Amino acid sequence: MEGGKLAALFLDEAIKKGNYDEGLMKIYHQRWMNKFGFDFKWSMIFCQMMYRYPILLDASAAALKRKGDKFLAKWADIMTGRVPKMYMLKPEFSLTLGYELLRLLIARFNGQKKNENKSL
Repeated sequence: MEGGKLAALFLDEAIKKGNYDEGLMKIYHQRWMNKFGFDFKWSMIFCQMMYRYPILLDASAAALKRKGDKFLAKWADIMTGRVPKMYMLKPEFSLTLGYELLRLLIARFNGQKKNENKSL
C-alpha cells in the first residue's frame, strides 16, 4: 500500500513536470529503495535460512500454535510487509523461535536415540 502511494505521488510529480525520462525514474527507484530496499535483504536472508534449515519452519509453526492469535497477527504483519522483517530479530520472536527450535532439536535427538535402541 505504501509503495502504491509512493508511486502515485511520484507519477503526479512527473506528470506536472511533463518529464518521464530515465533520470527521473532513477530518482523514483532511489526513493523506493530507500523506503523498502532493506526489507528485501532481510527477506532473502530469512528465505535462505528456511531453505537450508527446514526445521525452522517447524519451529515457526510450533511457536505460532503455542503462542496463539496475538502472536500470529504480529507474525502476519511481518510476513506481509506491514512492518519490517527486522522485527523478527526482536526478543518476542527470536527467543520464542529459539525456544521452539531447541525443543524440536531435543525431541528429534531423543527420538533418534529411542529408534537406535529399538534396532539393537
